[in-house]
Amino acid sequence: MTINKVHSIPYQHWFSCTCSNSILYLSTKVYSSSILEFNLTNSMSFHKRWESPDTCTKDEAIDGIFYHNDTLAIMISNDVRKFVRLELRSATTLIRIWSLPLDIIYNERQAYRFCLINRDEWIIADHTSSRLLHISNDGKLKAIFEYRPAPCCTTTFRNNILAVSTKLAVQLHKF
Repeated sequence: MTINKVHSIPYQHWFSCTCSNSILYLSTKVYSSSILEFNLTNSMSFHKRWESPDTCTKDEAIDGIFYHNDTLAIMISNDVRKFVRLELRSATTLIRIWSLPLDIIYNERQAYRFCLINRDEWIIADHTSSRLLHISNDGKLKAIFEYRPAPCCTTTFRNNILAVSTKLAVQLHKF
């Protein structure tokens, strides 16, 4: 296998990324985070920049983004007020579809990671309280699962396998 560089995007404190079939979305890890769009079908050309207050307020930062079905799920943290929320927005307009404040003890040293699971629902790794939060497709807290050791990141594959990374291992679960 060979890896050939096809394009570089200048560094801007990048923190998270996701993509559709045609757009790469990059978020910056600074207060009043931005989301930048790059066209994947046109030599990675710059397409659009979303800035505060369209993305988040001036004292907030984007911890993660995830594209699915013309929407962006955005994890937003606030260092000043020590809270975290998950929002679902239109990928083309950034109009908020729903927003869910999370009952999570804020920790500025680790981003809160999340992933999509079946039926357009979400799993959030709450490493501070050793839990997984299950969020419904309409932005409601569906369930909370104690998880030890504390989960760091989550991802899914093959439509029914959840991978949860911890400081000790990656654990696989069928759902």
